[in-house]
Amino acid sequence: MGNVPNHIRKALDETYNDIREKSSMQKRKNMVQRSIGAAVVLIVIGVMATNENVQASFTQLFFSNDRGAQLAIDEGFVNDDRATISDESIRITKEQHFYDGRKLGISLSILFDEWTQLENIVEVTLDYRLVNGDGTYLLEMIPDTKPLKGDGLHSFQVGSEQSKLNTSDGRVEMELLFSAIGEEISSIHDSIFIFKIETIKLWHEDGTFSSVDGEWNIPLSNMDEEYTGDPVPYKASDEDHSIKIIKATAYPTSLFIQFEMEGDHSAEFLQITILTEDDERYEIGGYRVEVTDEETTVISGNFPLSLFEDLDDLTLQIAGIGEVMLKKQR
Repeated sequence: MGNVPNHIRKALDETYNDIREKSSMQKRKNMVQRSIGAAVVLIVIGVMATNENVQASFTQLFFSNDRGAQLAIDEGFVNDDRATISDESIRITKEQHFYDGRKLGISLSILFDEWTQLENIVEVTLDYRLVNGDGTYLLEMIPDTKPLKGDGLHSFQVGSEQSKLNTSDGRVEMELLFSAIGEEISSIHDSIFIFKIETIKLWHEDGTFSSVDGEWNIPLSNMDEEYTGDPVPYKASDEDHSIKIIKATAYPTSLFIQFEMEGDHSAEFLQITILTEDDERYEIGGYRVEVTDEETTVISGNFPLSLFEDLDDLTLQIAGIGEVMLKKQR
């Protein structure tokens, strides 16, 4: 969240603490994510429309704090097909979204018919579930008082959530950013995700909240159309014996890297960075750990770089273990 009072931040953390602990796939940014057994599937490429007004809208809240997403937005990598759902005298409009297989960003406008509902409110949050078109649950951000509808193995981690209240007209602007840090989803059914909002929480200064339950099922369309730029692959040019690159690919919002190391490193907190040809260093934005039956550790994650930067040479560095040079393939 943005500038949320500490006691409200504490209340929010306590509300969602249990469900985040139960799902080892969902932790805060820059924390290790671990899954034992089969890999959890993730995302494919999305198509976005160019619109200067959309770019301006998306930078109003927090996307400027995510370097990779910001670079993509600056290039017009957004989809501005609007959709409005009304329930309980509250209209929620999906203004824009972007998606490239690594990050999903959603911009919402929430309009209360009774604008006085926002009086003395300092923050608005949502209980929601993100669902593939075939009904598979990709992410469930709900308190432990609600049952999970999926298997609890999330395909996304929450990168950022931010809201801006306009109490004079009963409107809330909200933006959400999600990151996929594992394998890509094999298919997106009917080219659509559904963002299912089931509770709107209105937080007071003292850390208490009131809530409105309803059903706002917002479609995110054109999710599997191929982006005309195509992702850009990288290949190891000097394979380190201790680090084997499985995949290194630049997307509009992220550089995704998956690699493996011998032994079980799941209990370690690894310092993983990318060094560019201009000696600029970037940390991984959270990562997933999988330990195979062969006692090798597979690590997957995103870096805040973009294919629009057209970087030729990169160096993956793992502190205390080694480094690998990466060369762009086209």
